[in-house]
Amino acid sequence: AWMSVHPFIPVVESTETNPQFVQIVPSSEMVLAITFFVSFGKVEGYMSLCWPSSVIEPIGEKLTTQSWFKVKQKEITEEHIEKLKENLQRTKIDVIAIIGETVLTLGEILTLEVGDVIRLKEHYDEPIRVEVNGRTKFLGKPGQYKGNYAVKITEVIEEPKEEGE
Repeated sequence: AWMSVHPFIPVVESTETNPQFVQIVPSSEMVLAITFFVSFGKVEGYMSLCWPSSVIEPIGEKLTTQSWFKVKQKEITEEHIEKLKENLQRTKIDVIAIIGETVLTLGEILTLEVGDVIRLKEHYDEPIRVEVNGRTKFLGKPGQYKGNYAVKITEVIEEPKEEGE
């Protein structure tokens, strides 16, 4: 969206969780600050972007309402869709195989030692859940493959269709 205004390629150079330690411009300079609510799976929070006025001034005339309406909207082509699919297919997502769960009291947790056995609710021959982005997507059987722990997918869990689909 920014390419029609000014070439813009964001790069993360560093991160800081304490805003008091961030100072890229004098405190007297005006800034454009934008705050987003971002969620990805079970992780969510606020992200703020801040641009000093010295960065925005050179492209200020391109940020007017009139200039936005002059920008020709690009048509989405099959090529765009294919590139998007290629990029999505390369995206890495955490996959978690859950062998079981149980509930312990804090007292039980504090007394755990090496060699203790934690009994899980699941029976050893039940399929295990395989979660993608916090949602159960598969069931599987634990085992090993080429010297590593592994899970053989035995069932694909279909999500229920929403009304209107």
